[in-house]
Amino acid sequence: MSLVEGAYATPSAAATNLRQAYRQKSGRRFTASKMSLQRPSGRFEEHHLFAAAKRQLVIFRDQMIQRMPTDTPQERAEQVAEIADIEDRIFMIEEIHECPATSGTDLLAS
Repeated sequence: MSLVEGAYATPSAAATNLRQAYRQKSGRRFTASKMSLQRPSGRFEEHHLFAAAKRQLVIFRDQMIQRMPTDTPQERAEQVAEIADIEDRIFMIEEIHECPATSGTDLLAS
């Protein structure tokens, strides 16, 4: 999530190419993108990135609902607040993904 927020939800976001140095069995060294979702330019394959980020949040939300205690009204209120926060993040990802002409930073101004 921090990768999506850093790349798309920050007004000063710039494409950063995350690279990793590797060494082959022969001893030859080379670098390649750390993530399969990243293009050589540093931009991400956005469809896959957003889908993965959204799915991780949905899984986290569902696990949290199952595991958080809700015995008292205070615990239930905490759970509702946490769920609302996660759903806000999911909504942000959906909004950025649906905004093809920008990197999503215009959404922060509104």
